[in-house]
Amino acid sequence: MQRIAFLFGAASLVLTLAATAGAEQPPSPAPSTPSAPDGRERVTEPCAEGSAAAATPAERTAREHQKHDARLAKLSRLEQIAKQTKNDALLASVARIRDKENARHERALLRLTKVEG
Repeated sequence: MQRIAFLFGAASLVLTLAATAGAEQPPSPAPSTPSAPDGRERVTEPCAEGSAAAATPAERTAREHQKHDARLAKLSRLEQIAKQTKNDALLASVARIRDKENARHERALLRLTKVEG
């Protein structure tokens, strides 16, 4: 019975793929240029509305604070779990990661204030 269900599922997948193969392809992405020193390609199209580059300085700062708060909340939850399970290695990792996150947040705020001012 399981084999029949598997074959039926596989057949429906093949039919779906065959039906979509002739469908119109989405437009290709914007042209890219390898401008990064590590060889990654960067898209050269204008920024979409709502993106970080198009946001006002106040919006970028608010996003940074939201990101920082979300990361600290996750770390706090990990810290609670580590204390409940008496996992000292996890507690040490959480403390180390929290220090790194605070340093990253301070650098981001400095960068954002330089852009604003």
